[in-house]
Amino acid sequence: MDVAIINWVQAQLSSLHFVFQLFSWLGYGELYLIIIGLLYWGWNPRLGVSLSGYLLLSSTLNGIFKLLFHAPRPYWLVPELYKGIPDHAFGMPSGHANSSLSFWGRWALAISRPGFWLLSISIMLIVGLSRVYLGAHFPSQVVAGWGVALTCLVIFSYCENKITPWFIQQSCRTQIAVVLGICGAFLLTGICSYLATLSFITPEYWLTNAYAASQTDKPFIPINLKSICRDTAMLTGLWIGAILCYQQQGWHQLAQPHGRLVRCLGGIVSGLLIWYGLGLIIKVTTSFDTVSYYLLQVIRSFIFGVWVSYLWPRVSLRWQSRHTLSL
Repeated sequence: MDVAIINWVQAQLSSLHFVFQLFSWLGYGELYLIIIGLLYWGWNPRLGVSLSGYLLLSSTLNGIFKLLFHAPRPYWLVPELYKGIPDHAFGMPSGHANSSLSFWGRWALAISRPGFWLLSISIMLIVGLSRVYLGAHFPSQVVAGWGVALTCLVIFSYCENKITPWFIQQSCRTQIAVVLGICGAFLLTGICSYLATLSFITPEYWLTNAYAASQTDKPFIPINLKSICRDTAMLTGLWIGAILCYQQQGWHQLAQPHGRLVRCLGGIVSGLLIWYGLGLIIKVTTSFDTVSYYLLQVIRSFIFGVWVSYLWPRVSLRWQSRHTLSL
């Protein structure tokens, strides 16, 4: 049934091939992180922190479920369904569907306007449909991704409303300890799911079909911890940095319009340089799916998170203050 739906979608919507590829490409994490950074550096630091939690915690849970279900993607079974974007993680649930609903759903809750809800729902639907069209996910996997995200949205919203008033009354050390506890629990759960999945033998014909369809030499190792290590470590860095920035009255300054353009542009450029620069170092110095590789991914993601939420705001605000005084 799922394959029949994909065939129908590909036949009927072939004229939208570029649109689906664009939305699928935009559905990866970089765009979400840029938007979160812009919100944090120039408009609403609290919303930026909240969005990062919904996105990365939901993404971590999605990665855990991928390992536990270890289900194939459509083109691993039928190479002819492949339409141009290779993915080497398992297919159930869809990470794109999960991330789009987690991010845009939380933002829509914050904006609470019919027009923004319509925009958000449209993006979620197009992203989900793009994954079906491209042969990256079965329709059931897309629906499952939305289901995981919606469940997280409800639970996290309840927890955020209940915990935030208590959290802001705590000392900096207690707040950091809570963050470490939350992110550590998610990472530990991810490691356990990884270990539980190691006994699964990926069928050889999945590998053959995936390589034949995508024509890539990228290592095909669907049982790995990369996304879970990345998401939990990045969130740890983002939240700890945000706590330190808040304690130093940085959030109030970040919400001011003066210097916003410099903060945002500089933050994007420096953040991308750090992220991809450290990624290149890891690529040339370690092998994929090794202890050293995962450890370096954790360090990379943590450094990036702290830079975005604390170090760059501190550098940019200090520069802004000196520049204003000199005038």
